[in-house]
Amino acid sequence: MFNWTMIGGAVFFLLSGLLLIFFPPKKKSHWYGYHTMRSSKSDDAWKFAQYYAGQQIIKSAIFIAIIGIICNLKVIQDIAFAIQMSSLALIALFIFYTTEKQLKCKF
Repeated sequence: MFNWTMIGGAVFFLLSGLLLIFFPPKKKSHWYGYHTMRSSKSDDAWKFAQYYAGQQIIKSAIFIAIIGIICNLKVIQDIAFAIQMSSLALIALFIFYTTEKQLKCKF
């Protein structure tokens, strides 16, 4: 049976990324948006961080979908959970690292 968990996660990430790009938070908020000390330094940095993080989240959604499909292969179903959790941790680091790196270069 096909496990749809990671595919559902990919859809969630895709929608989250689109939300940040097309409907970014107008004000700095701890509840919605990409919020770090570096992204909060100025309004321009805040706007840039929302857009860039949204792009990175969309890229991550594609990766999550691919991992989800791979984890459904019969050969690796025994270790699928470990692969999924590891990939989600790496994705979080990817989004944070790349966005902070761009903020550091730009601002």
